[in-house]
This record gives sequence, C-alpha cells and structure tokens, in this order.
Amino acid sequence: MESWSVFECVAESAIFLHGPIGDGGRFHERAEFRGAALKGALRYWFRAVAGRALSVSELQRIESLIFGDSVSFGGRLEVRFEVDTTYTEATAPALRLPHKVVEGVEEPASAESPEAKDAKRGRKRRPERKKTDALLPQTCIRPGVKFRIKLRRFDSSDQGKELLNATLGSLWLALNLGGLGNRKRRGAGSVSVVGAESSVADFPVWENTGDESAFVEYLKRGVRWANEQISHALALHSKPSDGQGTGVPVLALDSDIHVSRIAAPNESDARKSLMLSLREFKNPAFGMPLRLQRASAEGSETGAVEKVSLSNRHASPLWLRLVSAGSDWFVVATLLRPLPDGPEADASRVSDFLISLKGGKFSPAEVGVI
Repeated sequence: MESWSVFECVAESAIFLHGPIGDGGRFHERAEFRGAALKGALRYWFRAVAGRALSVSELQRIESLIFGDSVSFGGRLEVRFEVDTTYTEATAPALRLPHKVVEGVEEPASAESPEAKDAKRGRKRRPERKKTDALLPQTCIRPGVKFRIKLRRFDSSDQGKELLNATLGSLWLALNLGGLGNRKRRGAGSVSVVGAESSVADFPVWENTGDESAFVEYLKRGVRWANEQISHALALHSKPSDGQGTGVPVLALDSDIHVSRIAAPNESDARKSLMLSLREFKNPAFGMPLRLQRASAEGSETGAVEKVSLSNRHASPLWLRLVSAGSDWFVVATLLRPLPDGPEADASRVSDFLISLKGGKFSPAEVGVI
C-alpha cells in the first residue's frame, strides 16, 4: 500500500459540508469533513482535464482505474481529514447566502410558493425542508480553521504511483479553482494548501504574501503542473479518443481564469459582494440544467434531436473562489466550457461579468498546457 500524501490546508471561507441525510430528511446539524465529498471533487476536476481528450467510455474506464468503482476495481483511494482542533471548536454558524440578508433582515419570500416552484421544475420537495432554511445561519467549518487532507492508493506499483500523480493533479485543481461543500461555485468552501508532504515533491503550495502578481504566477504554475500530472497518466493508460467527446464541463485550452481583488472586512462580506455583483448580469448562461441530446420520438426516423435536461440541478460553468490577501480578498473566477445553451442563454453576460471584476486573466494554453 502506498504511503500517505499529506496536505496542510486552511479554510479561506466558510465550508458548508455536512453529514448524510438522517431521519426526517434533514442533514445532520454539525458540519464535518467527509471523504466522499472530496472524492467527488477529485473526479469532477479530473474529468475537466481528461474530458478534453477522451470519449465517454474511455473516460469512465480510466476514472474507474484511478478512483475505483463498485464493479471491476473496487476502492482505489483512501481519503482522510484531520483537524488541528476539535470539531466543536472548528465549527460555527454562518450565513450560507449572505447576499439574501439586508441589515440583518431577511428578504421577503417570493410570492410563488416553494412547492409551486418545485412542481414547475418537476422536482419533489422534502416536506421537512423549509425555504427559509437557506437564509438562516448554517453550521460550517469556520474560516481560518487549519486541517490536513491525507490521500493514499491501495496500490504501490509503478502504475499506482503514476495514477496517484493524476489524483494529486486533480486535488490541486479542486482546491485552487474549486472548493468543498455547498455554494463552492460561489465563493464558499474555498481552501488553500499551505504545505505538502508527498511522493510528488513539487506539489505547488501557496505562501500567502498578499502580492497579486505572485498569486497569479502561483496559479499559472499550478494549472500547468496539474495538467501535466493528469496528461502523463492519460498518455500511459488511456486509448485515443474516438472523436465523439464527452459533453462534460472541461477546463479547455481557451478557458478563462480571471484573478481580481476586492476589499471586504471578512469572508462573509466578500461572498456577499460577489453575489450582489452577479445580480447585475443575471442570465441562464451562468447555470442551466445539464442538457443532453437525444432523438425525439417523432423525429427519430429523420435523425432530428431535441435538447433534454438530465436533471433539474444547475450546473454552472463559472467557479468563484476567495483567498484572503491581508485586508483584501483575491477572487479566482474560472470559466469552464462549454457554456450552457438555450433560447435565453446569453454567453456575453458571463463575459461582461468577468470584465467587471477587472484584474488580469490567463488561459491554460497561455501557460503551456497542450
């Protein structure tokens, strides 16, 4: 069995990550780190790179080889979290939607009931879950908490080490472009890696100096490094694409990664500032239900296709991450491809929002990713 790779981390913003749903359909009250949540994030960001080059079937095969499955490979990866203090000290209440509260008063509820909205979307609603739950303080892993992520594979062969490198590349992307827990696409759940002890000696870590140019260079180096780790494993263990593509959100060579800076006294105000600025550009292009193409019943003979929703959950291509920079905050905005489409989706609204953040931007291609 491979030895542990250990990563020293700090929560930059509130991490709304809870236990499984218990009796009555409600989440456990106490926030807690869960290995399953990190594994899901690792798979997502692995697909974001591998999805550029592989077919659906080959992506499924190589993903199972790296992360395991319930059929052929079983568990391949063990994940553990360790906090420097007790969970009681590490957790605190925080507003999951700080932009919904004005001067301590919740915004009035919509005239349309939650049940009516869910019925319109074809979604069943848990009767115990109230709409106002999202507006009330939620238990979270509080900002500033230090913790460790430990990873190891159940395979110490040369192949296992190569696949571990791909896992660590996915980890870097998940923590530096994404996050953990609820609202991770909108600034919550942001995490910084400040130390690493691994067989991959050059895992990039952030030494927070508050300098924006140094932070941008760190991100460029990390994006290049993570892509190299994943691409190397794909070159050794995957087959060429059949040209069909996967349709999953990908970190394309021309994807935009913006870095800007905002002033806010704390992470809650920083998240609030981000969400209020998004309101000015609201459009379905920021996150529509994932859509697939299939032949319609009437048009199957003619080859016509229709766009259908795979689920009613929103899959936004835009990821916003917050990193403390002294009295200010860095905002990392990553735009994956493809952008949602539809009759009302206007991709220019997303571009306008990114321009409004000011700051600089780069793409994977610009830092040497091929």
